[in-house]
Amino acid sequence: SYTADKGLTLSTPASGYAISKRPATFVVLSVGPKVLTPHCTIDGTVVRTVENVERLRVSPGQMVLSTQAVRESLRGATPGQKIRLRVDVKGFDWKRIDNVMGGGPPLLAKGVDVAPSKDSFATTRHPRTAVGRDAKGGTWLVVIDGRQVQSVGASLPETAEIMRKLGCVDAINLDGGGSSTLSLFGTTLNHLAGGIERGVANFVLFHGPSPAAKGGSLTIQTAPVKVGGDARMTVLENGERIDDRRIVWTAQGAAWIDGDGILHATKAGDVIIRALVDGRTVEAKLAVSL
Repeated sequence: SYTADKGLTLSTPASGYAISKRPATFVVLSVGPKVLTPHCTIDGTVVRTVENVERLRVSPGQMVLSTQAVRESLRGATPGQKIRLRVDVKGFDWKRIDNVMGGGPPLLAKGVDVAPSKDSFATTRHPRTAVGRDAKGGTWLVVIDGRQVQSVGASLPETAEIMRKLGCVDAINLDGGGSSTLSLFGTTLNHLAGGIERGVANFVLFHGPSPAAKGGSLTIQTAPVKVGGDARMTVLENGERIDDRRIVWTAQGAAWIDGDGILHATKAGDVIIRALVDGRTVEAKLAVSL
């Protein structure tokens, strides 16, 4: 979604939905295959006007104009009416930019720590999400768990130091907090602060060819564990234990699991353990006892 100075918001199919915090007026436009760019003209045809709602789906081939203010120009839009939108985003030489990601505040700039360190948002430890770039041009997408026994979170200066230790020279803070989630091929890798995934309005997506699933039948071999105790989990392929280096472990619920497959129980209850192996995911459920 893109918001203009006069309070008009333009939402595209990339956002999925046009969303307002309060009831608003939405005008659905048919624009065909037109793609929004920093400098462009969009010719659309009004499909319908929807008033006093907070959420409206943006279908392929459409864009949605919305405003919370009383704007007769929008309310008067009728089906079939032609509307021309001119988009002019200033401040950058957009010809030099392929992809843009919004975030902040900055954490590292050319290897120098520039994270704020005075206000409570910066100094209090929270779950954090950050993206960085190393000296070789590699991209690092990092999620830091928080508000949990095993991981209290990080302040912004601490997040900057973590990114620096990973080799990043530039890094920015993203939208962290309780919704901080890192997912790979549909499997959540971090231990969620609230125990469940939350609906969010923003995310970063890296996409490419899916790895070809290969190999035999997978099962997770569990071991009993009590609160405060540890237990090793293993993955069997056709009944034979596989090399731990092939496994990415994750767990949600009453325990967390480290990269070596050691489950650490923090409270009584159920835990769902998942293992990602060569593009395949296998899971098991285990009860943590007192």
